[in-house]
Amino acid sequence: PNPAKSGGVLPIPPNRRTVGRVTAAESGAPIAEVQIFIPTARLGALSRQNASFILLQVPPGTHELRAERTGLASVTRQVHSMRSVEVARPMDPRPPR
Repeated sequence: PNPAKSGGVLPIPPNRRTVGRVTAAESGAPIAEVQIFIPTARLGALSRQNASFILLQVPPGTHELRAERTGLASVTRQVHSMRSVEVARPMDPRPPR
């Protein structure tokens, strides 16, 4: 039976999230204001001053996570929902196009 039609409570899906930090590859320094997103899930976040980010309601499975910030090369990582990830970014400027 459908719980919504019978007046029951709909089950709440588990809190699937991906958490992480964005740091400089060589120094380990935190990098703030980096756009973090999973294109296929249409989810995104911005890293905070301490470099942390949280993506909520990430569908189960493995996804491509991208990190981009103006003036820096973008980084792509494979991540799994409900896991932590460290995104180490090169501090070198993006190569000219």
